[in-house]
Amino acid sequence: MPGQAVRSLLMSLLVVALFGACSSDPAEPPSDDAVAALLFDGSNDYVQVADAQALDLTDQVTLSAWVYFPGGVAGEAGIIQKDGPGSFGRYGLWVLDDRLDFCVYIDGGSQSCLYSGKKLTLNAWSHIAGVYDGADLRLYVNGTLDASQALTGGISTSDAPLYIGGDPTETAFLVGAIHEVQVWNTARTPAQIASGMHARPTGSEAGLVGYWPLDEGSGQVVNAATPGNLNGTLGSGATADAADPAWTTAPWPHQQ
Repeated sequence: MPGQAVRSLLMSLLVVALFGACSSDPAEPPSDDAVAALLFDGSNDYVQVADAQALDLTDQVTLSAWVYFPGGVAGEAGIIQKDGPGSFGRYGLWVLDDRLDFCVYIDGGSQSCLYSGKKLTLNAWSHIAGVYDGADLRLYVNGTLDASQALTGGISTSDAPLYIGGDPTETAFLVGAIHEVQVWNTARTPAQIASGMHARPTGSEAGLVGYWPLDEGSGQVVNAATPGNLNGTLGSGATADAADPAWTTAPWPHQQ
């Protein structure tokens, strides 16, 4: 089957899974609580945000997002990652065998990863968060601590982009949808993780260095709701190509 036909089939199947009985047409909102999101086909889709000083975190980091995951990913697919030399992420959230992993690359050392104890619930929205405070790695799923392990050291930095949904230097790409990506330069508390699931930030909160609602609904640009010109682009650049994820409309994940 030609590559474009495979992509179209994957996207069609994912839309049906995402909407269920509500609708198979992304242009038809299934409810008043619908929200725009980005749909990734697992083939080569990604969003890239150019390197910026605000994203070169060294002491602490919190990453979070809403993710709709149907399973079926081969390899380790990136959800959010600040890339680095040799494609080793400086920090990031990935999915491997239907489990989350949260990794940071310690300066002068190597990449250390924490894996979730439970698999993600398939065909449903999950709120995920990874926290590193300089002493521990922690993973949260739907506001609840899932796993933790001790780790110390500063985070290594790089001049590579931040990617959402996949990394063009690797072979694994996410199958699913992503909404509301956040990057903080602080270690969010359990209470903040839980309350942040249900409250969209304004973009001016202390410590929030990158926030992409992913709710534009069309176009090649994903706008950052934080200062610093951190807008991202779909795929490889300003012109539409096969690496672009698709805009879709889905039930608001907070209502799941």
